[in-house]
Amino acid sequence: MSILATEKLTKKYRKITALDQLTFSIEEGMVFGLLGPNGSGKTTTLGMLLNVLQPTAGNYHWFGETPSAESRKKIGAILEVPSFLPYLNATQSLQLVAEIKDVPNADINGVLKTVGLFDRKTDHFKTFSLGMKQRLAIGAALLANPAVMILDEPTNGLDPQGIVEMRQLIQDIAATGKTIILASHLLDEVQKVCTDFMVLRKGHKVFQGNVHEALSNQVRIVVGASDMETLQNHLSNFNAIEKMENEEGLFLLSVGEGVTAESISKYLFDQKVILTHLSKKEGSLEQQFLNILAEHD
Repeated sequence: MSILATEKLTKKYRKITALDQLTFSIEEGMVFGLLGPNGSGKTTTLGMLLNVLQPTAGNYHWFGETPSAESRKKIGAILEVPSFLPYLNATQSLQLVAEIKDVPNADINGVLKTVGLFDRKTDHFKTFSLGMKQRLAIGAALLANPAVMILDEPTNGLDPQGIVEMRQLIQDIAATGKTIILASHLLDEVQKVCTDFMVLRKGHKVFQGNVHEALSNQVRIVVGASDMETLQNHLSNFNAIEKMENEEGLFLLSVGEGVTAESISKYLFDQKVILTHLSKKEGSLEQQFLNILAEHD
């Protein structure tokens, strides 16, 4: 099922085009990463999708329908720094949000458990760390049990422990079947939580794809032997190796489809070459991101 589809979405500010004919789609259950350098159009895109900003041209559809007040109720969003009344505790804060959102049967205790704040439910907001404030804001967005969560830089300003906790929370929410749209500049975190991603540059979409598929061609096999010269000679005769690089005394091998560490090990064993090192180096979304940007300079 299509959750979101945009067609030639454009936003101009006089002579500046912040977003230029953006067309993309998101399917149900995706954890979708929105990536791009500062000024690429990420926040502008989210602002228009939430009807905070009006597009200059183009259109978009939520759940296959024209955006409406009803479709907006199915979306929970965190776009800014969390802001609650400092003298209210966590429970009171969510009770107030539930009243404003007209969610009379909100499961406040359940939401607090989901975001890991149940044990702090009677503590005042002003005593919370930034990570706890972020989690309370996500809790507020979850009160109406939305089908979609939109998170703009949810790990911004968090310490390493806070980042890990936020990553786990996002994964837990995704596991319930919700679709998540996540804008972030922390590429390692996006790689760990997202199923799909899109890259924006200067208001243009330059890439959209599945994370696993995008990184699969970056996987390399690392090998080493006591006699590196003999190892190199035999590897040079293995046609499935597309590229061989020397890094810190080991060979990094870029290989063709279907070639595994096991097949390379067997080939070398048959050549009477005994490996002292054999491992697989996973692809990096950061490197893929830089490659994509370099292609569109």
